[in-house]
Amino acid sequence: MKRLVATAVFVIFGTFAFAQTTSEEEKVKEVVDTFFEGFHARDSLLMKSVFYEDPVIQTIAKGKNGDTQLVNEELEKLLKGIVSIPLKTSFREILQDYVIKIDGDMANAWTPYSFYMNETFSH
Repeated sequence: MKRLVATAVFVIFGTFAFAQTTSEEEKVKEVVDTFFEGFHARDSLLMKSVFYEDPVIQTIAKGKNGDTQLVNEELEKLLKGIVSIPLKTSFREILQDYVIKIDGDMANAWTPYSFYMNETFSH
């Protein structure tokens, strides 16, 4: 009987913990989706709405010599760059998956993607 109660408590707690995690993961996914909704609409206010104060924006780029460089960028510069893309230029970033890890108040979303510029695969 004790074993049955312990199993039932574990199953109930495990289900609650999983549901809570799934709910938190959905919230993270919603933030990512909101950013890309703003991205595709060139809406800087919508994109900015999902950032915390003073975010760290980093990208990886190739330098003139072909070496890999880590580039720090200000949020305002990133948003201005996206908004300034000419309307005649179409672009689409397709997220292929969401790998979300949560540790307390910190979350990380890894989203492999395909990027298309004027309907042509870019990267």
